[in-house]
Amino acid sequence: MSCQRLSLLIALAVFVWSFITLQTIDVLAQADSASPRDYGITEGARRDTSDPLVVGEFVFSQRCSTCHARTAGRDNVYGPHLSGIFGREVGATSWPKHSTALNGMDGTWNETSLEKLLRDPQGSFPGLNKNIQVRFKKSRTALIAYLKTL
Repeated sequence: MSCQRLSLLIALAVFVWSFITLQTIDVLAQADSASPRDYGITEGARRDTSDPLVVGEFVFSQRCSTCHARTAGRDNVYGPHLSGIFGREVGATSWPKHSTALNGMDGTWNETSLEKLLRDPQGSFPGLNKNIQVRFKKSRTALIAYLKTL
């Protein structure tokens, strides 16, 4: 087989592989993209509301609910329940997998400590087994308002 034919076959194989890969990524992205409707809120209500509880519940559903339960007695595999978190002592749940970063800490969960945790978990609590960050101040403020209601 000549070098020219071999080069042509390789180029064709790379093209086919790229096409299949891009199609697969597109299908996976569509399957994984969640809309606000998936969390019980319409897109219009989320955009139009000034109610931090609505926005906070949406942020909780997107960012927190995979690891944390809203109510006591329903601990998830990756994190303790968040019922009554506001005003609770740090590390005070019966969840057995608390990060060592929280075990020796004094204090309670309040607006300041939750803000630090949500803004920069690793920087605020080195060694914490949490890598989810809520980047936007408005989202953090709304989430903290929602956490107060649990």
